Amino acid sequence: ILSSISESSKITTARIDSMETAFNKRIDTLFDDVNKMKADYDKKIENLSAELENLKSKMESNRDLAERTSRLNEILIAGVPYRIEENLRFYFTAICKALMYPESYEPIVCIRRISPNTNSQSSNSKIRVPLIIVQFAMKFDRDEFLGKYFATRKLNLQDLGFNSNNRIYVDESLTKKNQSIKHRAVQLKKNNQLTDVRSINGLIFYQKSVKDRRQPILSIDDLPELNRTSNNIQQQQQQPNYHQSSSTRQETIRNRRQSTSGLQALASTPTAASLQSG
Repeated sequence: ILSSISESSKITTARIDSMETAFNKRIDTLFDDVNKMKADYDKKIENLSAELENLKSKMESNRDLAERTSRLNEILIAGVPYRIEENLRFYFTAICKALMYPESYEPIVCIRRISPNTNSQSSNSKIRVPLIIVQFAMKFDRDEFLGKYFATRKLNLQDLGFNSNNRIYVDESLTKKNQSIKHRAVQLKKNNQLTDVRSINGLIFYQKSVKDRRQPILSIDDLPELNRTSNNIQQQQQQPNYHQSSSTRQETIRNRRQSTSGLQALASTPTAASLQSG
């Protein structure tokens, strides 16, 4: 009897061990299947996320292209003081004369003041003088106008009849995206990390050195990071000379502010969506 019980116990133990082994194998297989499914779904989610980001990027590019295309015939003029009863057409005619246009020809344009965003939290609200936007009937005329301006860069308020020789600044009308790109690129140029920055048909181009070809900047991420160390050194080099007399330093600061006010206005130009007729 004892022998029979012992044999039965061994058989039972063997069956239990076999069942445990089979159960463990099934658990391991189940875990493997779950991990494989998880990896597959993670890969699918990763691919979908990449496709979504790609689609989002394309939509933003198409939106920027559409807005940039709508601005191709426009220019912005900064530095012209606002007058309640001003004649913007007279200003434009005077500018054309200063740019040596023939007296018998003047481009067909629509010209108006634009107001900055009234939102107090926007940096655009810091623009004290509303810019002037000029929309040309023909892009060829706009390109010719910009070419004449950039050939001299000598427009000033005396050309418009003001008793001042402060400069007038002209630039392309950029989208919000390209405004941000140009702002960063100009900072890099001031920091001597780029040699040239300019906009061509609404796109921003740059050169790292005079030997390099101009390259378009399609995203602000394409630009290098601002070298803060180099920037600090440059700022130290630009510190005022305190050996100068107080009146000389004040005159230097005043001239610097006058020469940069127009450029700051252009750099802070709001997007077309936020512009309001002045």
